[in-house]
Amino acid sequence: MRRTRVTARVAVLVVVVAVAPLGALVLKDSLGQEVNIDKYRGKAVLVTFIYDHCPDVCPIIVGNLHTAQNELGPEANKLQIIAVSVDPKGDTPKTVKAFLKDHQMTGRMQYLIGSRPQLEKVWSAWHIVSKSSPTKKSPDLVEHSALLYEISGSGKITTLYPASFTPGQIVHDVPILASGRARMSKRGLILGLLGVGAVAMLVVVEIATSGPGAGKRAAPTLPSQVLRGPRVDLASLRGKPALVNFWASWCAPCKQEAPELERLARTLHGQARLVGVDWNDTTANATAFIRQYGLTYPILRDGSSEVGNRFGLPGLPTTFVLDPHGDIAEVLLGPQSESSLRQALGSAG
Repeated sequence: MRRTRVTARVAVLVVVVAVAPLGALVLKDSLGQEVNIDKYRGKAVLVTFIYDHCPDVCPIIVGNLHTAQNELGPEANKLQIIAVSVDPKGDTPKTVKAFLKDHQMTGRMQYLIGSRPQLEKVWSAWHIVSKSSPTKKSPDLVEHSALLYEISGSGKITTLYPASFTPGQIVHDVPILASGRARMSKRGLILGLLGVGAVAMLVVVEIATSGPGAGKRAAPTLPSQVLRGPRVDLASLRGKPALVNFWASWCAPCKQEAPELERLARTLHGQARLVGVDWNDTTANATAFIRQYGLTYPILRDGSSEVGNRFGLPGLPTTFVLDPHGDIAEVLLGPQSESSLRQALGSAG
């Protein structure tokens, strides 16, 4: 799948939407243990809705939550993360166990599963949409709401973040949420009462205008840690079109794309540059991935997720196409072929 996004400027849109109160959350986790959200009073609770074979936004959400936990240090004891499945057929105890292990979240996140009737009851109460949308390439694809609910220690929902939240926002919020004190956020969806039995969502969304006349934006600084090849920075990429490809060893579509990237790298002959960025991964797993697929082009490591967040990483794999000036000309989401990557370079150069 290919997606183009040329970002020029950011506007702020504020919308108020009336919705019904959210319902209870009582389901079994992947180990068969019942989880009741009410038992986490006194802690900050984050609730998100994902599925374990999601090719794009779900790994980004979980990766950023993992980074936030690490950055919180001892404060992470004040946080409980709950993920609720949006795919009752595909999310099984076995697949969830593997997902948690791959994302280094075993014992750090409750992953709740259940039958379709059980999950649909929760989706409805929490205003979540989940719809099977199979394609030829992705027969198990699920379209779903990608949101993150923040709940205070007193059990009140205070903020609803879109999938583009950053670890820094969570690190800032957790101590305040755990204390039970409500607060306003500059980004996200702020919840407040609109009267008896109603909740209002104040939506504060950053909107990137796009289109042929929208212009481009400069690429953020690349990571400094090198996994393979020479150190690469933006200055060394200028003068020719370039591709900055974000991937991870635990990302299934990245495995599909890796041979295509290597074939392209071997035929560029200095006419363009290709740089890989391993995102939210362990060094050992990333190094094994590089060896397995015989990758020969420069690869950097974004272990803290900070660089990916600055780029606005929407999922994995994602390739940012840079023009000769170092500006982002195009964003390709999902696994690409050698020909689609070559076409993008031609358009940028």
